[in-house]
Amino acid sequence: MAASSPAGLEPENASAPGGNVATLTALNAQGKLTELRSSSATDYQAQLLFYGEGLTYYVALLQQNNYWLVVDTPSAKRAEAIYAEFVQRTLRLSQGNQQRVELEARAASIERELAQTQAHQAQLQADSDIDRAQSERSVALQTDTARQVTTLQQEETSAQAALVSAQRKVQVMQVENASLLGAHTADSTRKRLRHIRAVQGKAKSSHLKKT
Repeated sequence: MAASSPAGLEPENASAPGGNVATLTALNAQGKLTELRSSSATDYQAQLLFYGEGLTYYVALLQQNNYWLVVDTPSAKRAEAIYAEFVQRTLRLSQGNQQRVELEARAASIERELAQTQAHQAQLQADSDIDRAQSERSVALQTDTARQVTTLQQEETSAQAALVSAQRKVQVMQVENASLLGAHTADSTRKRLRHIRAVQGKAKSSHLKKT
């Protein structure tokens, strides 16, 4: 890009468009420049350089480390004035970049916060889903348990009734068996008595015949 100067600050030594940029680039590559001042603001930079062999000052404005404007002058006072103007220009030019950088940083911060919030939301949703599923399983388990308890209570009632009925039948059978046993014992006794009497009768009759 052709070299130009700030308003009201014309270079002492006029050169063809781009001439000072090319000259400064070459001198810088050869290591023949001494940097006296430097100021940066975001993508922009102002430099005050001195070329000792030519007793010349170079004032440069850079954008993204590329020379944009270069002014040469043998006057140190004028070089300082131009440098001061370039510093102010870097500040003006950097305002938009500064806002962009700040907005990008805030946007990135918001995105990070959003990502963290969404991750937290996902965790809470997962916990909620687990809680809901567990609650449903708990309700189902409680319902099934209540059903089992009711069934067991009914079975217990039926078993208790069957037990009482069986106990009553056992009692009746015990009474009946006792009665039958008593009757059988009495009959046996009567039979033994008749047998004894019959034996005694026969013995007596036999004795009488002998006498």
